[in-house]
Amino acid sequence: ISYFQVVSQILEKESKDTIDDFIENQIKKTKADSSYTTYQNHLKGFKKLIGHRGALSFNDLKNETFIRAHSIAVKRQAEGTLASKSFRGYISSILTLVREAKFYGFTELNLDIPRQYKNLTKIKDASYHITKNKGNTTEQIFKAIQECNSIQQWQSIALWVFAFGMRGFYYGDIASLKQKDIKDAEDKEIGHLLSTFLKDDIHVYHRRSKGEHPMYIKIFKYPVLNLLQRIKMSVVYTHCDKRLNGKSILGSINDQLSIFNYDYKNNIKWHNQMTKHFQKKLKKYGITFKKARKTFNQEAQKLQMSQNERFILIGHKEGGKVITQSYDDNTLPQLLKSVDKLHLQVLESFKVEDLYDRLLVKLKAIVMKKDLPKWILSQGAVHRDGRKLKVLTG
Repeated sequence: ISYFQVVSQILEKESKDTIDDFIENQIKKTKADSSYTTYQNHLKGFKKLIGHRGALSFNDLKNETFIRAHSIAVKRQAEGTLASKSFRGYISSILTLVREAKFYGFTELNLDIPRQYKNLTKIKDASYHITKNKGNTTEQIFKAIQECNSIQQWQSIALWVFAFGMRGFYYGDIASLKQKDIKDAEDKEIGHLLSTFLKDDIHVYHRRSKGEHPMYIKIFKYPVLNLLQRIKMSVVYTHCDKRLNGKSILGSINDQLSIFNYDYKNNIKWHNQMTKHFQKKLKKYGITFKKARKTFNQEAQKLQMSQNERFILIGHKEGGKVITQSYDDNTLPQLLKSVDKLHLQVLESFKVEDLYDRLLVKLKAIVMKKDLPKWILSQGAVHRDGRKLKVLTG
């Protein structure tokens, strides 16, 4: 056996005692891709915080390590280079990894870190100020629509408006939306019925991509569903060659709600990379995609809706968790009508119908100016004529 083989075997043996190795060998197998990526990033952030290079072993995690990490974090928070949320994420992930590693027999380490070393005071964050939570405005969206001149820019703005219309969807929510989610108040699937789309009474049971909190959301036929169908056809044009694991990422032509069709949770890096493209197109207009939900909440605030009403609208589970999770029935017909009414009031306040009209005019202008296929403007169903598919473009 050579010297280098000895070194290799020693290093391989030691690697079994590292948190890095535990993430690669155990977390990757048992957790969703999104969780695996989060643990990777949080471990990387923690190591950078304490100045540790290379793999981090369980034996490196001593009480002094967390005391030093907290001390450095306090200084970096004051400098404005670290936020309380990031620090809390690092510590929470490390402690969770240690608990799971002990369960699987990777370590005997048992950590009991006092609360004071797990958190930073949020109001001391450099970014914490009175305008921190400010959302986007109708005027910003109007201006963006006016200035955009490509199908990709139009698509990114339209996705933001659609996300707002769905009470603050994220990209993950849009990627997972399917026609089978359309259900009645009795939880029966009705998305396959033609009659469902003939009336303005389309509701989806949807679990939010963040936290998987269940929501029952009305898709108003005009303008939200109409906008969704415009976006769908534009994505067919811009993403027809995009594949993941050898399969097209496009939703079925027969599924009126499905823009994309891929498992974003188990392909989180790929998903994030793709959605960065949309965000990049929005950045020049000062619009942030994730602010669609924040903006929806603030528009409801302007209308003086109660906190509880806003919790239901945006799928927030805080505030009386026991009663909301164990006793409340959010499918009561009277409640659903009330929530739909509040939802519509927010859309009207933000002038979503005007936004859709302007988006439609701009889309037609871009299609004509860039000489793009006119089927991008299709409206309504797709009709089969022999081997061809026909659509009405208006």
